[in-house]
Amino acid sequence: MEYTTNLLHEYKTVDDLIGMSGKHPSDILLAAILSGTPVYFVNRSHKVLTYVPMEYNSIKFFSLKMLKKILRMGLVTESIDKGQLLEIKVTRFLDYLLKGILNERELFFIRSDGGYYLEGKIAVFSPKLGFWSSNFVLNKFNDITLNHAYIKVTDLPQLGEQLNSLSKSEDTQEEGKLNKQQQRELVFVRWLQGQNEEAVPLMKKEDVWSELQKLDHALFSVEPKNFFRDQKIVTFKSGRKPN
Repeated sequence: MEYTTNLLHEYKTVDDLIGMSGKHPSDILLAAILSGTPVYFVNRSHKVLTYVPMEYNSIKFFSLKMLKKILRMGLVTESIDKGQLLEIKVTRFLDYLLKGILNERELFFIRSDGGYYLEGKIAVFSPKLGFWSSNFVLNKFNDITLNHAYIKVTDLPQLGEQLNSLSKSEDTQEEGKLNKQQQRELVFVRWLQGQNEEAVPLMKKEDVWSELQKLDHALFSVEPKNFFRDQKIVTFKSGRKPN
């Protein structure tokens, strides 16, 4: 998607939503997490990224011999166009966004398989030269603020519903009226901020539940029942039990 194409009509920035709703940005981002509402950012400069597999994720491997071997494998190079709209998928990155310390570099270099991207494109291995040519494109990574974070207009109703639910919870919190599902979801979000969120959907739900028990044993002491089914924060792979 181009930077300007229908962006103002189809999306609202988090800054826009703060003005429209009068809510604090932390409330909006928390509501987005709890309701499963995607938050996007616009890539503001063209990037070319070269992926290095996990087994070579160590400086000691970058000898001439090993570099030749890596390049013979044919590294995966990915081009990210300027203006492309991409989702901020990791919960702790939304926390960084709130704190004003989020940069595109972090979003592009997180990989669930342990590999990483170089900060530029390197040429493929040349059999004639016996080495790689000096084609290197340095990327520019921009800071992402609340004015660069977008939510789809079509997702606003579910976001608004969650915001209303949070407001009601705040009004009654002193009376202990937060229901158990809401309390558990808040703890779940806190736990996610320290996790590799691309790997969490692959975990067994009982293992996740065990981790949550470590944070609040009383709240997570009984069987999860429908906790995982009702929450919209993470979509777990099918076949993972309990519910």
